[in-house]
Amino acid sequence: MKASSNPISPLASRSLQLVGLVMIVSFIIDILIIAIPPNLLSPQWRLNFTSQFIDRGVIPLVGVALLLGGIWIKDSEGTSGSKQGMLRSTAVLVSLILGVVYLLVVPLHSIDTVRSRNRALRNLEAQAQQAEEQLDAQLTNPQFQAGLDQRREQFKTQINTLISNEEQFQQALSEAPEEQARLLEQFKSDPGAIDSFINDQVNALPQRARSQIEQEKAQREERAQVTTVKSMSQSINGALLAVGYLGVGLTGMQLGGGGKRKRRR
Repeated sequence: MKASSNPISPLASRSLQLVGLVMIVSFIIDILIIAIPPNLLSPQWRLNFTSQFIDRGVIPLVGVALLLGGIWIKDSEGTSGSKQGMLRSTAVLVSLILGVVYLLVVPLHSIDTVRSRNRALRNLEAQAQQAEEQLDAQLTNPQFQAGLDQRREQFKTQINTLISNEEQFQQALSEAPEEQARLLEQFKSDPGAIDSFINDQVNALPQRARSQIEQEKAQREERAQVTTVKSMSQSINGALLAVGYLGVGLTGMQLGGGGKRKRRR
């Protein structure tokens, strides 16, 4: 009578169970695809796998909740059978197993995150040191010095040619930024300032290059720290998922026990 008086309940129960099963099965298939090919000895593989495992963790959690909800509707209608009891037990078991798995995954993910950060920082330090060594070798290279002297003379010749042509000089003053215009006027009033300017630029070249290396290193370290913070936040999500799975599993056990007691009465 209850089923016929409320025909929506069986339909809702079947829909919830179907959707719940689809979400759980799709999660299992997705994780199996991600895990292929397995490489458990690689920290980077483990970190990538556990990150995606945590990111997708809410899908089966909702699926288990929907599945148990559909079973509970049938229980409330008094139309559940042995298949429903088996399905309930399977859902509860899956929830409890995933809860335990996430409890194990969280510390593993956190450890691999810290190791990945430390490895990234060591690599950045080694790359910066290598770049400085290459810079020092380049600065002492005779070919580099010869090319630098050639560019120095070309620049000096261009400035002297510009200064000697009044029309081009005035046009350059009108088009150049304020700082460059002041330099041009200084070069014209004091040609010796050209050599001083060139020497200052050449002497500052190593320091500018080292500053650029340090700046790139700092930017990469900052990105590594941001990645670490995001990865550690996934560990928190994993811990919440573990609590959620265990809570849903224990709740499902209690509802199952309650249903049995109700039928005995």
